[in-house]
Amino acid sequence: MEEACGKVGFEIRRLDHTISRTIEAWVKAEGIDEIPLMNGWIMRYLYENRKKDIFQKDIEKFFSIGRSTVTNIIQILEKKGYVRRESVEYDARLKKVILTEQGIESHEKIEAIIGCLNHRMIQGIEDDDLQVFLRVADQIRRNVEKESCKCKNCKTGTTKEETTYDTDAAKSIKGSERIQSRICGDAHIYDRRSADGDADPVSDGFDH
Repeated sequence: MEEACGKVGFEIRRLDHTISRTIEAWVKAEGIDEIPLMNGWIMRYLYENRKKDIFQKDIEKFFSIGRSTVTNIIQILEKKGYVRRESVEYDARLKKVILTEQGIESHEKIEAIIGCLNHRMIQGIEDDDLQVFLRVADQIRRNVEKESCKCKNCKTGTTKEETTYDTDAAKSIKGSERIQSRICGDAHIYDRRSADGDADPVSDGFDH
């Protein structure tokens, strides 16, 4: 038990790093501007909530990151043409953050890549084993959040906002299947480039 306990955090971090590198490599192979992972998550949040008025403070609260960090990310995304800020009619002092058409297109391509990777990640894994993994991962997350909240003296548990976001995110991946089928079909291009040394090969452990 002690030996396994010592490996949990390391294996999660290694898996996260491997997934991040793989996504970044595929994004680059698709000719999409490199987008840091957090920037991509924020674009996804804006996409899933595009029918609502989303302000910078909403992003700060949802991702639990500081004001200056969010300001810098929004400025970078603005320069790339992915987001813009617009005043709202009911309060001229407030500016909502919305995705541009270019931002929506880039987001959908990235979602397709993630969807394709999700399918590859579970190759050879039985459904029962996958459900166990998901339950364990969820419990680990809750345990970590509980410890984090002890430091902040706040309540724990998944919020309604998080649940809604997770549901909407699943819809987004499903909605990007038209792009995903092409990207998955062309994935061998990336594999060949890696083998030829034209791209940074990622040791991801998947069967390509």
